[in-house]
Amino acid sequence: MTEVTRFPHYHQAENVVTNHVMVMLRMIYRESPKLFEGLLRALCGDEVTVGPSFSQQVAGTHSIPDGLILQEPMAVFVETKLGPHLDQAQLAAHCKTIEARTQGRKGNYLIALTTGEAGHAVPPEVMETARAQGIKIVETSFGALVDQLGALPIHDVDLGEIVQEFADFISAQGLLPRRDQSVAAMLTGTSWQANRDFGVYYEPADRNPKWQRASFLGLYHDKHVSHVGRIAAVAVAVEDETGEMVFEAPETGTLDDARRAAVRACIDAAQAYYPDFQANRHRYYIVDGFTPTALRKTSPGGMMNHRYLDVELVAGTRAPAGAPGSAVAVLLDGKTYS
Repeated sequence: MTEVTRFPHYHQAENVVTNHVMVMLRMIYRESPKLFEGLLRALCGDEVTVGPSFSQQVAGTHSIPDGLILQEPMAVFVETKLGPHLDQAQLAAHCKTIEARTQGRKGNYLIALTTGEAGHAVPPEVMETARAQGIKIVETSFGALVDQLGALPIHDVDLGEIVQEFADFISAQGLLPRRDQSVAAMLTGTSWQANRDFGVYYEPADRNPKWQRASFLGLYHDKHVSHVGRIAAVAVAVEDETGEMVFEAPETGTLDDARRAAVRACIDAAQAYYPDFQANRHRYYIVDGFTPTALRKTSPGGMMNHRYLDVELVAGTRAPAGAPGSAVAVLLDGKTYS
């Protein structure tokens, strides 16, 4: 067993990336087991428990002890690939190794990190075989890992900077989705109609800017991406004491009177369900118009957070350079993702 280190001796790129991933996970755990637990739950989609549980008056086979502090065994294995594909034979061998190492214990995880989208790399029969061995294979991407790390409520400034440096490292390795082929699928609820009608989406300004990772934005509603638009401009704004919207310098694109008016109209429509939200800083995404599409999620349950979807992987066809949102909506129409 080789201990992970901040100064790895590896030369192979895949081993270096794996080391950095493991160091990042270790730092999150050392900062707070609860943060690490939240990260694993988000990645694995299960109620993973990290650390001991505290109970009292737990009935046993022969008595009822007054108190119990119990820490259940947990094993999380990680496999990384610097591309969108996994080696099926290698995964099967890993499962045999895990089964032997954990002596048949159930509830083990094998996190498979790739540059692709979840649900595209592991055949169902491999998943079933792993489940029979007490192993859940979790397909996820470097992009999803970066997103989940960024969503953690980290209050330590130094650790927050390290998470950003890790994201920069992963990006520099070319492991994040291609921006020109990427759609940021955003959760919408009561605001869906206003977002659609005015071509504007908004989120708190302290969240990671989605335009840095995606050229397109999709509205996720009722288990499918219903509309897609190309991001034309993004700016943070807040309403001042006179009721006027004060826009900061655009993060991307340009603002004109029509785009400012679209933001204002979307805010006015939101007063029915988000009164006075414009008094706080929000990031506003203005698209070239939301075009209807029907990109359906096939796996159980709804999306819990935003997702980056690769147009070429989902549609089987690349989006042309500089394609408008309407063209991508056509490519994705009738397709599915998990």
